Parts: sequence; C-alpha cells; structure tokens
Amino acid sequence: LAADVGGANPVQFNGSGEYARQGQAQSLTLRGGGRVREIAFTTRAPAVFALNGDGRVARLDLGVGGGFLTGELKQDSEGSVIQADMTNVEMGSLVPDLRGQVTGRVSMQGQGDTLRGSANVDLRQLRSLDAPRGLAVDGTLNADLTGDALRLRAEAHNGTAVQATADVTLPVETSAAPLRLAIARTENLSGQIAIRGQIQPIWDLFLGGAQSLSGQVNGQATLAGTLNAPRLNGRLDLNEGAFRDGTTGLRLENMTLASRFNDSQAVIERFQATDGVKGEVSGSGDLGLRQGSPSTLRLELARFQIIDNDIAKARANGRLTAVRGADGNIRLTGNVNIDEAEISPDLPGSTGIVKMDVVEINRPGGDTVETEKKAAAGPQIGLDLTLTGREIYLRGRGLNVELRADARVRGTITQPELSGTANVVRGDYEFAGKRFVFNDRGSVILSTDPARIRLNLEAVREDPALTAVIKVTGTAASPKIELTSTPDLPQDEILSQVLFGRSAAQLSPFEAAQLASAVASLAGGGGFDVVGNLRELAGLDRLSFSGEASSLTVAGGRYITDDIYLEVIGGAERGAAVNVEWQVRRNLAITSKFGGEGDTALSIRWRREGPRPGGDRRDRRPNAAARR
Repeated sequence: LAADVGGANPVQFNGSGEYARQGQAQSLTLRGGGRVREIAFTTRAPAVFALNGDGRVARLDLGVGGGFLTGELKQDSEGSVIQADMTNVEMGSLVPDLRGQVTGRVSMQGQGDTLRGSANVDLRQLRSLDAPRGLAVDGTLNADLTGDALRLRAEAHNGTAVQATADVTLPVETSAAPLRLAIARTENLSGQIAIRGQIQPIWDLFLGGAQSLSGQVNGQATLAGTLNAPRLNGRLDLNEGAFRDGTTGLRLENMTLASRFNDSQAVIERFQATDGVKGEVSGSGDLGLRQGSPSTLRLELARFQIIDNDIAKARANGRLTAVRGADGNIRLTGNVNIDEAEISPDLPGSTGIVKMDVVEINRPGGDTVETEKKAAAGPQIGLDLTLTGREIYLRGRGLNVELRADARVRGTITQPELSGTANVVRGDYEFAGKRFVFNDRGSVILSTDPARIRLNLEAVREDPALTAVIKVTGTAASPKIELTSTPDLPQDEILSQVLFGRSAAQLSPFEAAQLASAVASLAGGGGFDVVGNLRELAGLDRLSFSGEASSLTVAGGRYITDDIYLEVIGGAERGAAVNVEWQVRRNLAITSKFGGEGDTALSIRWRREGPRPGGDRRDRRPNAAARR
C-alpha cells in the first residue's frame, strides 16, 4: 500500500493495510511508515481507524524521532475523549533547526457543549542547531481548559542563568459534540510575561547565527484587550550586555538599554555601549510597532569602531538619525567624521597572475547561468551621509599612505552613490623594493563606480643621480602609470638608476632580468616577479642581486623605523657588510657601512631643493607620521 496526499499538510505512507466491513461497522488497519509534512514516523503497533454509525475510534502507536507517540480518539454524537502521549521525541525531527527532547501528554473529554482538558509538556536541553550545549534551556508548558477559558502557563530556564515565565488566559469557544476548540477573537484576554537573567540562551534559541547577544535582561509585560485588538504594556532593560556581528566585525560591550513599550510603540529611553576598546555609542528613539507608524532613532558616535574585519578597521565620531516613514522606507542621515581608519585591500600580488571565475555555460546538466536580478521589493534604506576624516590609512602591497576625505553618500544602502574627494596627506609607495614618497598634491575623485574614480597621484624618489617620479592618473578601473625623472631619461634607464644606481648598459644579466620584470610591472603587463616573490616570502622591504655569477652579491633589508633602514649585504669578495641609512629630511640622508674586515664608512647625502610655489618649506621626511 502506497499513499501520497498533497495539500497544506502533505502525507506519505508506505506499508500494508487491511480493510474490513460488517454492516455499518468499518475498520482500517495500517502497518508501515511515512511522513506528515517533514516528520517521519513508523508504526510500532498496527494503527486502527474504525467507524460504526456516528461513532469514531482511532488508535496510534508510532515511533517518531527516536521516541514514541501514542494516542486514542473516541467520538460519537454525545461526546469526545482524546488522549495522546509523547515520550522522549527529538526536537530535530519536529523542527529541523532545534535540538533537544520533548515529552508530554494531552487529555480532553466532554459531553455535548462542555469540553474540558489539560496538557503538560516538558522540554529538555532545548537549543538552536548552531548553539553550544551549555546554552540549552529546559522548559515546561501547562494548559488547562475549563468552560470558556484556556489558561497557558509556560516557563523556560537555563539553570540559574535565566528564567522566563508566561501566564496567559485566552477566551475560547468549545464543544465536545461536535468536537470544536477555537479562540474567541473578540472576547477579552489577560496575561503576564516576564524574563529575568542572562539573555544569551534565549537569543541563541530563537535567533543565533552570525550574531550573538549576551547580558542581564529584566523585562515584564501585561496583556489585555482582545486578540483582534490586543493591548500590551511593559518594560525591557538590559545591563552588562555584549553584541557581536561576525559579518561586519561590529562589537558592542558594556551595553545598557532602558526601554518601555506598548502595543503601538517602543520608546528607547537610553542606549549606551562601548566597542570594547575606547569608542562609545549612545542613542534614543521611538519605534512604531504597527504597520505604517513612523519611527525615529538617534545615535551618537564617539571614536566608535564602526567596522572591524580583514579588509578595514575604522573609528568614527558623529551623529546619525534613522527615520522610518509611513511607507515603511527608512532614511539614514547624519555627519560622520572618520577619526581613524586603516584599509588593507586585497590587491593583486607581485606574481602578476590574475584569478578568473570561469563559468561553463554549455556543459550538459550544468548549472544555469545566473543573470542579474532586480533588487527585492520591500522597505528601502535611503542614505544622505556626509563623511569627513584625515587619519585614513591605506596599506598593502607596498602602499602606505595617509588620506583625508570629504565625501557624501546618497542613494540607498543596496545602491549607494559615493561622491567627493580624498587627498594625500603623506605616505610612500614601494616599487621593486625602492620607496617613493607621495607629495601632498595627490587626490582621488571618489565614486561607487571604479570607472569613475579618477586618480591624480604622484610619488617621488630622490637618488644621488636623479629624482624619479611615478605619476598615477586615469581611473581606478583603468589606471595609467608614468615614470619620469629629472634629468630626463628613458624609462628603463630611470629604473636602472633607481634599482641599481647605474646605467642599464652596466647591469649584469641577473640585474637585467630584474629590470625587465620591473618594466613589465610598470607597464601593467604583470610578469612573474621572482625577486618580488622572494622579498615577500622573506618579509623584507628590499632585496637585490648584483654582480656576475662568479661573484654574486645579495642585499636585503627592512625599515626598522619610519626613516631608518637596516641592510645586510653578503656574498661580496670582501665578506659580509651591514649598511644603515637614516633619512633625516627629504633632502638629507646619513649612511654608515660596517664591513666584515673591520672597515667602516660614513657618508652624508644632501640635495638642494629649489623654491616651491607658495613657499612651502614643510618637513617632508618619508612616513613621518604615516604609521602612528
């Protein structure tokens, strides 16, 4: 026997059955297993369904979720009797996202218009699928049906950590013959709800996921009115709270919340939290709880860490206001000053190898290629934010620069529109193991479209033989890099002087290969930069090879402070040496060298700078404050 019944409550059954009829009496006996919705069951004893005139009988003895479900129903024209027992059934078999066990009994009986009954349910070690066992809760639910009232009493607790209780009385309409139990939606109801203790077990049970909330909660509420027009009044306070969002890195510590609510509005009287270090956020507001009701939430940030993930960390000051209109759409406005930010974008490495996502579109049985989908309908969060800030550091792959920004964000949170500028304050760029210092005339025109982000950056390196300049223009999607020098030299000659301090014609074959790789990288061709990979693997700021194969010299070093460079040279005919360079000012450097045979040398390199427009004579030491 196989049966498959669809509808709102689909039923599947596979097994054997026996049907018998004698006069008006009919019976059906089933053995086997199946599913009701997604709940699997098997018969431990034959399931019996019998009809005899106006009388009905059903008996079940099922295995469900590692436990047992037994039940019996007797009904005729005079009354009804229902008895059901559930023993040690795993919650995961009933609700896939939950874990724990449930045991309970339901009993109802009555004659004519009178129906009475009770229910007792015990929940043990109830928790969400991703919550640890230590956060599981135990609970009970007791129901009593007498006359036209159904009283529900529930309790949940996690040892002594948290306790939640509810005592609600609902008006009902009942009948034993025919069997009927329905809530009277226009009659008065009453109830009390309370929660006290650690909120984390309750949060993880109902929400969980990448967000976590802990803290001491104290809440009470009273219920009145009718089911069609309920009235709710209460308070909810939280102390010693902590919130984590694993996606954005948002972190709230020492959180306090004082609020009151009714059936139409929640008032946040006070909200305060820190970011766990030195930032704070506070706020207040009114939240409409009915459809179409307005809401306003005001937040104030004080050096608050608004983002903390692998790509960026940022602290901000400012005031934000979120307003929800009658149409349900939300508008976020305010002025935010970025107090400190560090961005480490995942820029391409020195290998020049570009990773590409490949989609095979013609493979039989392959996945359908996804096309761009329109944004889902629903409430929109509009943006009108002003962003300013100075200590914005962009670091990674040789880039170490401080920016100041003056920007505006409009549009919506799903389609933001960024405009404004970011200007260079100070910083440097490492190219092929050599440092170029940014001037403060560089700027970036901001946009959310990389093709509209316009670059105007210039970095300079002062060497004894020349001044080399890297200019970056164009857009972020298609940058243009140009290398010039004073005196004017061809590009490969400039790189040769910068990398090795001599003409390209004087380079060894190994040095010529390094030069070719640097030229390809500058031209945007990528190339496999062997030396660059070795330098990154060794954690060095500079790495160079010189000389012929028979007398190869290797030099590698790091900046031990922002303007002091330490280098070790090995492989030369006269043995190892240590070189220390101190960049006192932009145009003044002191170099000392200690040889392996006890020889030492001290040199001072000074370059005279011509007057700059506007008489700008500021200190231009590289990285003077870029790593504060």
